[in-house]
Amino acid sequence: MVLTGLWLWRRPSVGFLRLLRWRRGPALSSNLHHMMGFWIAAPLGAMALTGVTLGFPVATRATISLFAEVAPQAPRPASGGSMRQPLQDPQRVVDLAMQTGEGLKPVSLTPPTLQGKFWRVTAATRTGATQTVLVDDASGAVTVQAIAAGDGLLALLRRIHEGRSHGPVWSLIVVVCGFAPTLFFATGLLMWLCRRQSTTQALLSAQKGARRAASDLSSLEPRG
Repeated sequence: MVLTGLWLWRRPSVGFLRLLRWRRGPALSSNLHHMMGFWIAAPLGAMALTGVTLGFPVATRATISLFAEVAPQAPRPASGGSMRQPLQDPQRVVDLAMQTGEGLKPVSLTPPTLQGKFWRVTAATRTGATQTVLVDDASGAVTVQAIAAGDGLLALLRRIHEGRSHGPVWSLIVVVCGFAPTLFFATGLLMWLCRRQSTTQALLSAQKGARRAASDLSSLEPRG
């Protein structure tokens, strides 16, 4: 939508600065559609791109892992593989994990298994990145896994899309991007209806003129 909109917005015969003017036509819908469409194109494209990465997380992680390290996601415990009576209390495990950094928020908790006897806590940092903390079920020892570069990129994409950690200006732009497609649909529909009405009126005028010309010619024919 962004690329096709920019293609329709341009006019090769008109200078670029003239295209930035507000009044490109007599109708408010047309002027609003063209002006809003140009200035919101880049942010709207960024929102669409980051939205695709959030909508298809598995494919996104696989793509980013081709050029940057991505921490593996916590595996789901196999059927019958979880420890029936862990030594550590789940709430204590979460508390130990949250003490490893400031502003951490728990996201998920994976209980220990018979193969790996440790708790796996996934927490979100203030920047939106994901941090994994391992807690040994026997001793309560805590191990913090380093944040991979790919996970940092994934967190950045999420922050851009959600409008977090980039100030109030970007948050306002994100809100405008949310309403922009509806605005473009409404103004685009009005533009199409106006153009259709103009085309219909021109066609009716042409038909009326043709009938009048035919009538004038018939009146000039000699009568026997």
